[in-house]
Amino acid sequence: MQGNKSAGGYTFCRGAGENTMNKRIRLFFSTEPFIDTETRVELHRGIRLLAVAQFMTSDSWSKPESAIVDTGAPISLIPYKIWRKCLTKVIGETELRGVIAKKECVMPVKVAKIELRLIDPVYMPQRQ
Repeated sequence: MQGNKSAGGYTFCRGAGENTMNKRIRLFFSTEPFIDTETRVELHRGIRLLAVAQFMTSDSWSKPESAIVDTGAPISLIPYKIWRKCLTKVIGETELRGVIAKKECVMPVKVAKIELRLIDPVYMPQRQ
């Protein structure tokens, strides 16, 4: 996969092969301040890589949703409003903990495989 800078962010291309097509997906950047909760002082600005995604449901692809692309994350958290509509294959259950492992910060979660696709909002695919 190679990235090319474009006016709207980055466009990622997947090379054409025997069983693949050329696909261009516009990705966008967002910057947001990180503010100290006690002093209300801006510590720095964070950069997020954003995309538009669709998730496979039992019927077809979902409506497009904004998504943060975290290329270094081993897992992705899916909001429940999206998760409950997805076609899932649950492979286990576990607990997520925050940086400080307080009991009140533990969240039970299901681990599952889901199918999604990143789409270019300019060239929206037909609902299938």
